[in-house]
Amino acid sequence: MLRLLLTSALLLALGGCASNPTPAPSLATDPDATPPATAEAPEPPERAFPADSIYPLLLAEFALRRNDYDTALSTYLQQAPKLREPAISAHTTHLAQFMKREPEAYEAVGLWVELEPDSAEANNTLATLLIRKGQPAQAVPHLAVVARNDLQANFPMLLS
Repeated sequence: MLRLLLTSALLLALGGCASNPTPAPSLATDPDATPPATAEAPEPPERAFPADSIYPLLLAEFALRRNDYDTALSTYLQQAPKLREPAISAHTTHLAQFMKREPEAYEAVGLWVELEPDSAEANNTLATLLIRKGQPAQAVPHLAVVARNDLQANFPMLLS
């Protein structure tokens, strides 16, 4: 009897968890109302990496885990132009900046901006590196992209 009671209680509990709740009625009842546009960009299509890039990418990731940043950066710098993947270029840029290797960061962010010309982060990074190199005039178009994306940037500090 106790077993039957416990089994019934368990089934009721599981059944209650599995049921779908009814959605709450919306406050807006206007059928002509359009939903607000999302600011997020659509995800890029997924594509496979070439077979000869799998080992170098794994090597770079394991090198990062072992704090062998030089190996990781050199491997990513070799793979980024070959793969032409914005995420790889961004990762390479961030790693080079972490290592304070501005020439390598400049190389990687150049590819990143080429692949994602409207990326505020990529353009901000490239503008900062150009200003540090003493080329503020070349940084202005990239700062314009940052300004168009409504990001907060200290433009006078960057240009001084």
